[in-house]
Amino acid sequence: MAHRAPLTNHHADGTDCPAEHKHTTSDKPLHPDCPGRAYTQAICSCGDWQMKNPGKSYVNESRRRHLASQPKPTPTGPKVLRNLLRLESADAPPPHMLHPPISLPEVSVPHHLTVGHLLRQLQNLDPNLPIRLAVNPDWPFAHYLGTDVVVGDGAAFIAEDGQEGYLPATVRDALAWA
Repeated sequence: MAHRAPLTNHHADGTDCPAEHKHTTSDKPLHPDCPGRAYTQAICSCGDWQMKNPGKSYVNESRRRHLASQPKPTPTGPKVLRNLLRLESADAPPPHMLHPPISLPEVSVPHHLTVGHLLRQLQNLDPNLPIRLAVNPDWPFAHYLGTDVVVGDGAAFIAEDGQEGYLPATVRDALAWA
């Protein structure tokens, strides 16, 4: 099983600062009953790592680096999907040598994408081609996809695994995003 290190926010008195206590980017509380977030904490399920710091982004980045250093569990799920989603192949090029955008034939994809539709979209691509998720048309970024596929509540879920950087201009243009 993969290690987990969930982020938790806390008030100065040590009580949890729940998710509904939203804050501004300068950490000022927007919830009337919130005294303010004093620190963010992450404790890894491996038992050997924890981080507590006032900077939420710092804790999150440290958490991601720690989790990336942990041994990867043996993936489960359909073999064909596992092979398509393998992001850390030794044969994959480094990020600065990513393939230029390719033109795919127009495939009709319903609003609710299924595993079958996704497999058809990816079947003719190089299996070593990295996969990224294009996020937010108004502020376009590329995000990594997690390697685990979780099936629950009648759907397959693939977690986002952190931001890589800005979405390349060629991809933004192809998607007709700002």
